[in-house]
Amino acid sequence: MEAHVEHAYVSEIVNQCEGAIAAVERMNTALASKERAVVFFQHAQAFILHAGAVSRVFWPPRIRNAARWKTARSRGEHFRHQFGISSPHILEDRSLRNHIEHFDERLDEWASSLTSRGILVDLNLMPLAAIGGISPKNIFRQYDPQAKIFYFQGKAFDIQPMAAAISEVLKLAVNRLALIRSPSR
Repeated sequence: MEAHVEHAYVSEIVNQCEGAIAAVERMNTALASKERAVVFFQHAQAFILHAGAVSRVFWPPRIRNAARWKTARSRGEHFRHQFGISSPHILEDRSLRNHIEHFDERLDEWASSLTSRGILVDLNLMPLAAIGGISPKNIFRQYDPQAKIFYFQGKAFDIQPMAAAISEVLKLAVNRLALIRSPSR
């Protein structure tokens, strides 16, 4: 990959990692200052989407166009090799990002599956065990501040390792940028 092209990708990795880290800081501030739950979840969504953008550089989603898919797949392999990242990796799984990005579709699925009047629990900041008698499929965005676990319809997502991985990728990306800019390259 030519240096100026690699520079563009690595700069975007840095940008997305910095956005994710800033979002985590805002999540922590929202929790510490007892902001309204919606404020916390706005920052959580920003973190999740930034982490998803980083993931897509290393593990591009399948593209129908064969030539574009070959290019994207090659790019992902190149950057995983350059950064020393192997599979499986915490950032490779974009299922939480997909739940958040396609929230409307999750609501459609939930609404179409109702057999009677259903209760929807959303934007909750408390341990999952504090909610009794409600099916996990009716509990959308839930965060347990003590365990630091994000739940979506009963599926647990530990975002601490995701945040740690983003910090590590940021360090690697900054180092990679320094190599790309180096005149000896």
